[in-house]
Amino acid sequence: MDALGSLGIFPANLTAQVFNFLLLFGLLSLLLWKPALRRIEARRAAERELKLNQVRATEALANADRERERVLNEAREEARRLLAQASREAQQLREEILEQARLDARKLLDEAREDAQREKERLLARNRGEIASLAIAAAQHILGETLDEQRQRALVESFFSGINGGELPILQEIRPGMGTEGTKVIVTSAVPLSDEEKATIRSELSRRLGRDVEAEYRVEPSLLGGLVLNLGTYVVDGSMAGKLEQLRRVLN
Repeated sequence: MDALGSLGIFPANLTAQVFNFLLLFGLLSLLLWKPALRRIEARRAAERELKLNQVRATEALANADRERERVLNEAREEARRLLAQASREAQQLREEILEQARLDARKLLDEAREDAQREKERLLARNRGEIASLAIAAAQHILGETLDEQRQRALVESFFSGINGGELPILQEIRPGMGTEGTKVIVTSAVPLSDEEKATIRSELSRRLGRDVEAEYRVEPSLLGGLVLNLGTYVVDGSMAGKLEQLRRVLN
């Protein structure tokens, strides 16, 4: 105690000073230190939250960039697909238009040919009598005798239709079974045949071939007269042009 007293330190004063210090420290801690610590901790928490938010924002931005790039790539791919599809559809439409144009042109051409053929047959049918009169006149000149009207008509019908006395002499060259069953027989004459002549020819063909025959009739003025029968692979030429050609070959 004397040593402390020599230093000017007295227990009572020391105790009071320690008590005051502890009291001041407690008050400072209570009023200043702990709030300061709480503010520091709150600031640190705010900084951590800010950094976390910055990281999240950076990640969100990166994700947004990746999503944007993905969407753009999908849009580009879809655009390429749509463009390719549109190109294919345009090409297909072009081909369809061209094909339809070709079909229309072919149809018009076929119709024009049919019209021309019908007109030719109409003119030939109208002039059939005149042609026959010329042929009869020539025959009369050669034979030196005049034929009566009935004989003239019979000669005309026989000359153009190949029918003589209700029969077809050309059928002598056809054997039963010629051609394929169901094959249409094409009958070509120099001038259009009458319905009665067509019926006779079809009936005689059916009888000769031993089956019901479907006939298609065509006109070819270069045959001059008579008929040409086409039974698929078999062709029987009983036309006047064919006979003249045979005569030419014999003479040569």
